[in-house]
Amino acid sequence: MRQGIFIIILIIKSSFTFCQDLIVTTKNDSINCFIEYSTNKKIAFTIFNEKKEKEKIFLKMIDVNDFQYDFYKDSTQENGISKINNTLTPSIKELLIVNKNEFKSGRFELGLYAGYGIRGKNSNTNSVLDSKLNTSTVFSSDIMFYNSSNIGIGLSFSNFQKSVSQDVVINNVTKTKNATIQINQILLLFGHKYELKDAQYIIRWHIGVGVSLYDQKSTEGDINQTFISLTDGVFVDKKLFNKLYISVGISHKTGSKYLDQYKSLKIGSVQFLGGLRMGI
Repeated sequence: MRQGIFIIILIIKSSFTFCQDLIVTTKNDSINCFIEYSTNKKIAFTIFNEKKEKEKIFLKMIDVNDFQYDFYKDSTQENGISKINNTLTPSIKELLIVNKNEFKSGRFELGLYAGYGIRGKNSNTNSVLDSKLNTSTVFSSDIMFYNSSNIGIGLSFSNFQKSVSQDVVINNVTKTKNATIQINQILLLFGHKYELKDAQYIIRWHIGVGVSLYDQKSTEGDINQTFISLTDGVFVDKKLFNKLYISVGISHKTGSKYLDQYKSLKIGSVQFLGGLRMGI
């Protein structure tokens, strides 16, 4: 009977015991923590610091001798993080200060994209070619600055252009009508990105506002307009090597302008894009 009670107590106790991770620095200092992820250059982990507050910390891998997941059991955890106060040696504190300053700084990113765009149809612009101008190849680029919290701000430029022609019979006479459309957009972007799977994948989203330059030339007349447009988009980046990523996503742009009570221009489009992103 006593043996049975003892076994039950052990089972209950073990059910409230969790695994804890361990990092050993090149100076043989140990840190008990919760390791979030590691890459070739850094390891990210969370501890309860000396103020009993949770703190996310980065270390360069050149300063890490070894690290182990689930190294030992610890029954004093909160969300997988040991609540035992970490007594950090002076050498560890020095490392943390150096690394904190290094990883705190943000970085610039450059993106180059090409894809396919579908534009909203203009209303009553009296152009027989207008419907043929609603789909086209799209080129886009952006430069963004992301801070240590992965919040970004930057500028984007995109170009939507197409040329078409069509034979039209008027009074038994065949005439060829031509049209060219070009929409250039300069946008101020605000965004955020999330790192997944040891920063091998990144999900980014952005919103923005800017200026659209609408230029349409045809045998039926030219249209040149400038107006405000909005944008939003979601992208997924896959790391290739170092700071270079392959990126795919979808961007949505809106904007319209009334020429008069019967005619309106629309530059709103859905763009499917693919390209490369690189850290600068």
